[in-house]
Amino acid sequence: MEETLANIDDARQLWLETAYEYGDHIPLHSTNIRCEGESF
Repeated sequence: MEETLANIDDARQLWLETAYEYGDHIPLHSTNIRCEGESF
């Protein structure tokens, strides 16, 4: 599991670097996160 999380972090970092290099839009973190079991 630890290796999987490390791979996800690596992929995220590489995506950010590539997107920045090519001038792609990098979305900001969302503050509208729904939690499981949340009622509406």
